[in-house]
Amino acid sequence: MGMYTSLRACVAIKPEYQELARKFASYSIDAEDIERYSFLKEYYKTERAESIPNSNSSDDYVIKIEEAAFKNQFDAATNQWFFSAYLKNYEDEQTGLTPIAAFMDSVIINIVEKIHLFETKFEEEAFLRQYDFNEQKNQVVCVQTFKTNPYGHLSEVWGMTEERFEEERKLIDQENKDYFQAFKQELRISYD
Repeated sequence: MGMYTSLRACVAIKPEYQELARKFASYSIDAEDIERYSFLKEYYKTERAESIPNSNSSDDYVIKIEEAAFKNQFDAATNQWFFSAYLKNYEDEQTGLTPIAAFMDSVIINIVEKIHLFETKFEEEAFLRQYDFNEQKNQVVCVQTFKTNPYGHLSEVWGMTEERFEEERKLIDQENKDYFQAFKQELRISYD
């Protein structure tokens, strides 16, 4: 079956690419679009590129608890594209890129003006990776790695009480400066 990677994101789109974001959100990228945008041509050379976005559900507790907010949608009024994917993120032998790396290098770098949140979590890892733009390098880079529990609720794994779990979560959030919390505050979103 293979190992999977979860991805969730909310990005602001450059005005000239809003129609393309709408097409991604409605799963309607076609051959004409790929021919029109050279970066799409490069992106779709990578195996499993069509898997982003796919709005498949992650089994991972950390991603799953807020998955409803990241259903693939583009909101023209706020210029925000929410999307998610759950895919096998293996390196393509031809391009040397994983689908997520190809997506960041080809699509995100070209059509996005701001990353509100972009994070990934590999199935077997105990942490999320959060990404942002590096203006000097003109690329998307990992800016934070923060601890989570790959098995779900901490109290189930480590025998913690609910109170202790909340204390640990606060420490982890402080230590990691979690982009997701900033994202929720910035957009005034509450899932709790």
